[in-house]
Amino acid sequence: MYVRILLIVVAVVLLIGGFSSHLLYSVVAEKRDFEQAARDWAVANTAITQVDEVYEYRGTTTCTVVIGKNQQGTRAIAWKTKDSTFFDTMDGKLTKESVADAVTKHFPNDQVVHIVPGIEDKKPFWEVVLKNPSGDYTYLYYDFSTGQVTKSFTIHPPAKT
Repeated sequence: MYVRILLIVVAVVLLIGGFSSHLLYSVVAEKRDFEQAARDWAVANTAITQVDEVYEYRGTTTCTVVIGKNQQGTRAIAWKTKDSTFFDTMDGKLTKESVADAVTKHFPNDQVVHIVPGIEDKKPFWEVVLKNPSGDYTYLYYDFSTGQVTKSFTIHPPAKT
């Protein structure tokens, strides 16, 4: 009797482990495929010849963003939306590092969830998501050229009952 129960428990654990590893592998493979497709697209359709970073922005407009260098070594960025492509050099533009520095300076107690470049209405920006100690999420949008915050809002989690 105990042997039978033990075999069932072992079988269930193995099934759950196998399913979990398959799911994890699928997610990792999907991310890898997305990044490779973005790299291939950027090299084939923009002046970017060396890809350094790949992002996906999901806002009102979903886009793939590729940051890299052109043949002359100038840092460049490309946004690909469903309907169009935008390209620019990073000369004089706000970098992810400068955004991160500003955010940690002004919100020292908040955790940075992500910093992602995006574009809407042909206006590029950096989206920053912060989580404060109370569990609130703050979204900040920094203009890509000026560094000014163009929009911000906070989402409060529902009260625990």
